[in-house]
Amino acid sequence: MTIFIQVCERLLIVIGLVMLAMYGFVRLHAQFFQVYDSWSFDQSMKTHSNIPRNSNGTEAKPNDEGSAISRIDKFKKDLARPNSNIVGRLLIPSLGLNVMVLEGTDGWTLNRSLGHIENTALPGKPGNVGISGHRDSFFRNLGSIRQGDEIALVTTESTYTYEVESTAVVMPRDTWVLAAGATPSLTLVTCYPFHYIGKAPERFIVKARMRHSPPQYRPAG
Repeated sequence: MTIFIQVCERLLIVIGLVMLAMYGFVRLHAQFFQVYDSWSFDQSMKTHSNIPRNSNGTEAKPNDEGSAISRIDKFKKDLARPNSNIVGRLLIPSLGLNVMVLEGTDGWTLNRSLGHIENTALPGKPGNVGISGHRDSFFRNLGSIRQGDEIALVTTESTYTYEVESTAVVMPRDTWVLAAGATPSLTLVTCYPFHYIGKAPERFIVKARMRHSPPQYRPAG
């Protein structure tokens, strides 16, 4: 009996160490790709700011003066090169959140970033932008968000600012929360309860509306 107990104790220790190692790997994996994706996004931002534009801020056309067509093609290729899967960067100042958003909600994507929910609007387009994240990762503090808090979604095109209107707890089947409304909006989705052991049965929803129209592009200098 004593030998059996000792074997069980050692087995539990090994299981615990393996779980800690897996947790550490997942955290390091997420941090590594956040750094990489953030760097890629910054490179895209720099490239985008150098795209030839007219005096009114619009993109230069092939018939503009000089070799605009070749420069535009070069800049567009450079813009797509770093990581075309990046949607932007999500900022929630009240939560101290600064995290990259990639396209898609598969397991690989959500383990390294937040994910733009398929078939929802893209930033800057009419409709409802849906963003999902794990409750035990980047959205671990989402339950602390309050009405009136600011959310910013930064893309290579512009910065879109939203104001939190409400939060709610719904069931996974309640996909109506992602439906488009009359005004541009943003919906954040994560599993709920936050500290639930196992697969959480509900979803925590944050609804926000665009605070103002995105600023117009202004040429540098």
